[in-house]
Amino acid sequence: MEPPAEGTRPDDGEDDGDDGPPDPPEADPIPVPGGGWGEVAAVLTAGVLPGIASSVTQVFEKEPAAPPPYWADTLMLTTQSSCTIFIVVYLIHRGGEPWRRFGLGLPRLSDFLLAGPALLVVWMFVWRVRWMLIPSFDPPAPNGFFSLPKGPAEHAMMAIKYAVAAFSEELVTRAYLVTRLEGLLKSQAGAFVLAALAFASYHAYQRTDGLVTTLFLGVAWGVAYLGVRRVWPFAFAHALYNISIELG
Repeated sequence: MEPPAEGTRPDDGEDDGDDGPPDPPEADPIPVPGGGWGEVAAVLTAGVLPGIASSVTQVFEKEPAAPPPYWADTLMLTTQSSCTIFIVVYLIHRGGEPWRRFGLGLPRLSDFLLAGPALLVVWMFVWRVRWMLIPSFDPPAPNGFFSLPKGPAEHAMMAIKYAVAAFSEELVTRAYLVTRLEGLLKSQAGAFVLAALAFASYHAYQRTDGLVTTLFLGVAWGVAYLGVRRVWPFAFAHALYNISIELG
């Protein structure tokens, strides 16, 4: 019996199935980044910059444009706010952090019967103190930026619009930014001040008075959020305030 030729192996009579190239090595899972400044920039891009752009446009208009129909304004704001909510919630989910860390635990009855109304009182108090301490910088703001509801259907739209928009704003400027910046800056004060600046920035359409007032409110509610750590009462109080202003 002749030895097998060089470069070959003896045939053991079994088919090892090695008829093709070897399978490529299994790739390691790609790490998912999260929790850094890039994520913060993504949230600001989705939840703050569009509001800044809209505010600047309104400020530099020589005359306020005619407001859109109420249903159109409701559709636009609700859609934009819903997209922002989706992006922020997705980033939190992708990072694998617990929902409670960002104030997104299950809602409680006390959020709406106790904490929410208490925060609304704080909001109104800070608003009044701001106007007592600092005089007005601007002449009366022109009307015409926003539509006003008429009839039951549009009032129902108003409730939906402000519920979604308020949750979006509080999710971004309180629940997410205060929590994330607190970790990145290692400073609670720095976190709620920067979050308050972001909150005030897209109220530029209210001119200097609006910027100063919303900055005061943003700081006050940022401090309150550090004690409560729940987004629901803030969103509820914010929605009630917006509705009361529109009805007034």
